Amino acid sequence: MARRIGMHMMSLRTVEDLVRSERADTWDTYATLKDLRLEVKDSLAPLGARFKVIVRDGPRTIEACPTAHSMGQICSLLRVPAQFLERLPAAVGLRLLRTLQDTSELGDGRALLMRFRGKDQPVFRAVLPSSFVRVNDLEILATINRATGYRMDATLVDVEEDTMTLRLALNDREQALNLGSTQKKDPGLAGISLMSSETGAHPLEVRHLLLRLVCENGLTAPVDEQKALSRRFTQVDRSVITRAIQGALDNMIPRGRELADRLAESRAQVVPDPAAEVRSIFQRHRLGNPSGRLGRWVTEEVNGQMNLFGAQRFEVVQAFTAVARGLERADRLRFEDAMGAYLLDGPARN
Repeated sequence: MARRIGMHMMSLRTVEDLVRSERADTWDTYATLKDLRLEVKDSLAPLGARFKVIVRDGPRTIEACPTAHSMGQICSLLRVPAQFLERLPAAVGLRLLRTLQDTSELGDGRALLMRFRGKDQPVFRAVLPSSFVRVNDLEILATINRATGYRMDATLVDVEEDTMTLRLALNDREQALNLGSTQKKDPGLAGISLMSSETGAHPLEVRHLLLRLVCENGLTAPVDEQKALSRRFTQVDRSVITRAIQGALDNMIPRGRELADRLAESRAQVVPDPAAEVRSIFQRHRLGNPSGRLGRWVTEEVNGQMNLFGAQRFEVVQAFTAVARGLERADRLRFEDAMGAYLLDGPARN
């Protein structure tokens, strides 16, 4: 599937067209574990392409190729580590999977949600509990469109097979933020950061976003409803997801102003020992080893802005968010969440 990253200030209408194109020909059915059968497709291929899936759906039979993610879900359902299965010869692995399938407690006839893409040569995208809330990416965009009266533009769009990552900024001059001083302005925008998965790769994640326009560094803060969203497989319905998105948009401007004010104030706050501050942030927010590659990278960024008295707290934030821009999606969000909490909760404690 095509992958498009970093589309600067794209309208929501254009984002919808892109997602509609990328998610074309996706469809679902409900079937039981006994209706799913595996066959060897290519015994020498990696695990994701080694088997084919055959699903009996009433009078018809669906033959599809699983993705690496959906194959991992099958392994998880049958409680066999994918890494172990990959080391087995294909024929032995198939026999193991069928044995586990025949003895699984899930073989009691309960329905599973099976997601596909394509008609002639279907791709098996996911197998999920029937309780999975089927709020697809286009429906999330429609909810955002209905929920806000402001003009929102996307600063980042990344659409993959299992994930949609979206960053929306409030493109309204009257709501523009100043991250600097009255004399020396530093423009910023409030927005939301959203990551969703139609295939259960991760829960829906919604964050408030503050974007600094000069360098496009961002920092984030998870919305209050995030804990409820993590239960997308159980104990949640569509209204919970809708309320979370609506709440994020309703609080976008107040939270953006709060983050902007805290960031502006941090310019006047001096950190006497930046290296110790960086170590404390890494430990407090569980960002990894402060003596490792990323820790050294952040420290070098801060050291480049030091003076005789230390460094501005603002520069510590800048160092973390600058490093975050070069990281993979999950690590980037961890770093940006840490900086949001760092501003809202106060300096790190040694």
